[in-house]
Amino acid sequence: MVDGQSLITLGNTFEDEGQLDKAEQLYRQALQYPEVLARARVNLGNIASARGDGQKALENYRKAVSADPDYAGGYANLGRLHFLNNQFEAAVSQYRKAAALLHGPAKAEILVSLGNALNYLEQREEARKVLEEALSITPGHPWAHKQLGHILMVLKQLPESMDHLNKALEALPDDADIYTWLGKVLCDQGFVEDSVQHLKAALDITPDHIYLRGMAIFTMNYLPGISGEALYNEHLDYADRFCKPFYPKQPVYANTPEPERRLRVGYVSSDFRTHPVSVFLEPLLEQHDRNRFEIHCFYNNRRIDGITTRLKKLSDRWHEIADRDDEAVASLIKSEGIDILVDLNGLTDGHRLLVFARKPAPIQMTWLGYLGTTGLQTMDYRICDRFTDPPGLTEKFHTEILLRMPDSQWCYRCYEELPPVGPQPMDSNGYPLLGSFNNVAKLNDEVLELWAQILNRLPHAKIAFAGIPEGYARERILKKMGGAGIVPERIGFLHRVSYREYLAAISKVDIALDPFPYNGGTTSVDTLVMGVPLVSLEGGHSIARGGCSLLSNLGLQELLAANKDEYIEKACRLVGSPDYLRELRRTLRERVEASPLMDSIRFTMALEENYRRCWVSWCNK
Repeated sequence: MVDGQSLITLGNTFEDEGQLDKAEQLYRQALQYPEVLARARVNLGNIASARGDGQKALENYRKAVSADPDYAGGYANLGRLHFLNNQFEAAVSQYRKAAALLHGPAKAEILVSLGNALNYLEQREEARKVLEEALSITPGHPWAHKQLGHILMVLKQLPESMDHLNKALEALPDDADIYTWLGKVLCDQGFVEDSVQHLKAALDITPDHIYLRGMAIFTMNYLPGISGEALYNEHLDYADRFCKPFYPKQPVYANTPEPERRLRVGYVSSDFRTHPVSVFLEPLLEQHDRNRFEIHCFYNNRRIDGITTRLKKLSDRWHEIADRDDEAVASLIKSEGIDILVDLNGLTDGHRLLVFARKPAPIQMTWLGYLGTTGLQTMDYRICDRFTDPPGLTEKFHTEILLRMPDSQWCYRCYEELPPVGPQPMDSNGYPLLGSFNNVAKLNDEVLELWAQILNRLPHAKIAFAGIPEGYARERILKKMGGAGIVPERIGFLHRVSYREYLAAISKVDIALDPFPYNGGTTSVDTLVMGVPLVSLEGGHSIARGGCSLLSNLGLQELLAANKDEYIEKACRLVGSPDYLRELRRTLRERVEASPLMDSIRFTMALEENYRRCWVSWCNK
């Protein structure tokens, strides 16, 4: 005897085998049986969804919950359909209704979906609670661990994130997302070698993931001992795989080749917001000669803050490009008649290198956000300076022509009014305090070992680290330096504070130590402008020579070390010269303010002169 349940069961079998027409016939026959009407409607909705008919799917799911308001499957599938259509608020509403009707493992499944939708709405604390409830029902649920790990990563609760992601990976060993997120979490805690391994594992699963490959290469910059040649080859491979297919064979431009006309310059970035890039960009935008240059900003981010508003006011034309594909952005740039297009990202998050691959502007440059080559054959120049890239040293690591600034490639402007420089800390502390305010990923084992040697030479000195996440990151530093004989009492960690409090905290150390091979950038300028001298080690490629540029522009080459032994000697000599330290503290801010590092007029004129020279060269061709 045929009944509704039998029809549903047989229909499920055909549906699982991909025989959708037969399954649909059986589900339609089941509609005459009230006890399975809601299930039949859901199954018809699933078939419509599989065929790409979202509207018919929606109609069936709605009829299902109308037929049986207590049938969780109707709400669950409505939630899924809304989620797939990026209607996350509607998805959350339906998932909540489904969860309220369920118990046990079935409820856990819906809670995972609910948590995912809440995550997309950036309601992460609520998503966290939901996923933790799912795990309380089904403790080993891999997708709950995965999503919770991601949310905790975004919330900067890194040790907890890593624990959940590792549990998810045990059950989902082929999930590229988990490897990627673990790679980021490990890097953000200073485990750079492990981070690169996880990112490479993700690439083994998804080798054609362009942003993942870029993330892996960027992370390699932190590796101790990484050579300029190795990094260069990685960039070449990246560009050859992802960018070369878009290189134009014979680009044609409507730009009028008049050497002295007003030029349209476009800056492309995802960082026109509170971000180190804006610290150096704002003074340039202020000083650009509008009689000679028309300034366009192409913003690849949906995030808007006070800095965004300031930068927008300083541009002649502002373009939002986050929701446009690469071809559309390239067309926009061409239609705006941009003469010189400047990339401010390199391989950092949010870049649009595939736009630059299409060569929409006759002259293309990279600058500021990334101290290295892009690897692109369509990137004509990289803006640098004679200290990070002295003639003959780094050309071999670039596809671009090096466009050297005469002084510094950076012009600094603090977001806020600078707090006063404090007195020499060692005078009141009774001991010298060394400090590092850098990203923990820059503090590799070689750096920590060298700094431990300095502390061993200075038995009364202590060291303070800022911005180090609690948990594994701090444990790693304590363990590494402890292994070199430095007791925990000599190592301090400053908690995350406001920007102004961070600047004031810098003033509480006597000298700062620059990491290597990836030198400090914005933090180093912050350190110097707060009256604190910086000891830096000169490297052999651009990213390892930022400290060299900063100190050379201040006339403080005596703080530059050619090797590790000299680095130790210079740091110890500084600590042993209290009168010199006091004099530096008294005069260093004024020195920075009077230097090319903060002379925005001088900087802008030099950059504009470089722009014009490149333009004239293009016109002559």
